Amino acid sequence: MIRLLALLALGLAASSCSTVVHRPKAPKTPKLDGKSVAQVVPVKRKMQKWNPIWWIGNVDTPVPPPDYKPDDPRRARKWYWRNPGHNFTFYVVGVADQEFTRIGRHPKDVFRPGGGLNWAVSFYGLYPPLPFVSYQSRHCSTYLGWRERGNLGAKLNLRWRGVEPK
Repeated sequence: MIRLLALLALGLAASSCSTVVHRPKAPKTPKLDGKSVAQVVPVKRKMQKWNPIWWIGNVDTPVPPPDYKPDDPRRARKWYWRNPGHNFTFYVVGVADQEFTRIGRHPKDVFRPGGGLNWAVSFYGLYPPLPFVSYQSRHCSTYLGWRERGNLGAKLNLRWRGVEPK
């Protein structure tokens, strides 16, 4: 299996795909328009990656933004349960706090513009290649693998009414 992934990665690297160095080492500053922005985890948090309690938190956005269910008295609890494995998928099995290289058809995007199949492979240090594949059509949006920010993710949305892909 690892040989197959290595051959796939070599084949992708040799093809006419664009290469993107994704994460700078300096942390990004949050946007002021109210949207949450993933921050680079400081070095002092490295030891927290070994703590399973830390895995179920969200170090990037621990409190909900003002526009998330503003009238709900349980909004903080709902925000927490919205994505309880954020730290695990971004920083334990993901490489979102590291600088990595991503190659593929549309390496900066989760879905291919206009719909269809998209794929990419991320490379970080001595880790094995981190694959990603997505597909979007009128009736389905799905992906599996390490996304453009370095986090591991999976999604399957089915739509019965025809909605055009973005």
